[in-house]
Amino acid sequence: MTGATDGKRMAEQAAIIVEIIKRYYPEFKQSGKNASDMRIPKVV
Repeated sequence: MTGATDGKRMAEQAAIIVEIIKRYYPEFKQSGKNASDMRIPKVV
């Protein structure tokens, strides 16, 4: 079961991943809330 400490760690990890994506893949954009095109981006 996920506790408060686990939730905090998960949020911290998500923030780190967002920073990495912004740094190394600046062309990737985050979808807005309830976007109709929610999917994993494909690199071509």
